[in-house]
Amino acid sequence: WGPHSKRPQRLPSRPATMMMLFANTMRLQVRSSAMVLTTRNISHIHALRNEWDTALASAESAIASDPAWGKAHYRKGEALFARREYPAAITAFGAALTASQPEPRAKHMLALAEEAGRGGVFFRQILAGRDVAVSPCNMIQQQIFGFAARMENFMYLIGDAHTREVVAVDACWDVEGLMKLAADAHVQVVGAVATHYHFDHVGGLPPAPFNAMGITVEGAASMAARGLPVYVHEADAQKVIDQGKVPPASISRTVHQGTLRVGGVELSLLHTPGHTPGSQCVHCQAAALVLTGDTLFIGSCGRLDLPDCNKSAMHSSLQVVLAGLPDKTKVYPGHNYGGAYSTIEQEKKTGLLRPISLSQWLSSM
Repeated sequence: WGPHSKRPQRLPSRPATMMMLFANTMRLQVRSSAMVLTTRNISHIHALRNEWDTALASAESAIASDPAWGKAHYRKGEALFARREYPAAITAFGAALTASQPEPRAKHMLALAEEAGRGGVFFRQILAGRDVAVSPCNMIQQQIFGFAARMENFMYLIGDAHTREVVAVDACWDVEGLMKLAADAHVQVVGAVATHYHFDHVGGLPPAPFNAMGITVEGAASMAARGLPVYVHEADAQKVIDQGKVPPASISRTVHQGTLRVGGVELSLLHTPGHTPGSQCVHCQAAALVLTGDTLFIGSCGRLDLPDCNKSAMHSSLQVVLAGLPDKTKVYPGHNYGGAYSTIEQEKKTGLLRPISLSQWLSSM
């Protein structure tokens, strides 16, 4: 070789070549995974801001980069659900579950999307001490939640399954827990309905001797503080203001057979005095159900020995107003005193909707 000759380049060995190819492949895979992770996270950030169009575009970009990533399909379904594109959301959540890297949370959202796609009435029954008021954060809450479990109050979310708008009926004891359940079901609470003014249904200061410690129960006032209207019959409205500490401006006074529209679902508010002067029941004809508060329990009725109870009025509420509903109407009471639900037909056979004259009623009460 001459002094200016180029030395021949040495070719890499076969093992070295394979190692270089492997390293390059891994770099590409890491870069691709990072891009998918980034676009998926961007989708989630846009979702937190309710920027659903941008969230959807980011999720679709992540899916294009790696169709096997279930969480990207989940983010797509989440955006489609918020846009009320329920059939497409069902497909996306299904893909999230069947992807090679599945997203388990999609199972819950798939059920909600199917429910929303069917439309009709959204309905949930919530029991204090089981579904809410179960994880106290301090000593005071421990006392309140323990009392709630003994009282066994039922609360309800009812409204439009398609638009995901609902009202909360008798929101009490643990409003934060109730609102979390609503958020988990992807529904928006647009109002609160009080079946009557007693503290275990609207909150406030309990009666003696339970008021000895000065503990107040949260309820309608907490709903009002969230900017929500509180629907209460005009005969109980002042008590809810005074005892429940609800600002008068938040009170929406109702009358017998007044209607409340929640999304596309119509609720009828039936005045059923007796337990209190302004007791009311919530009748949903579309779902064939009635929420009876403390007017009617399974096989019994609310107390009639309190200062402003009226036995004659209760007789009329039971024998005329509630007994006049269709037999197949499901009855959902305000407490778990005898069961979670019944029907008008069953209560006519074995409960207090069976024919009873006023004189018999007064003598037996």
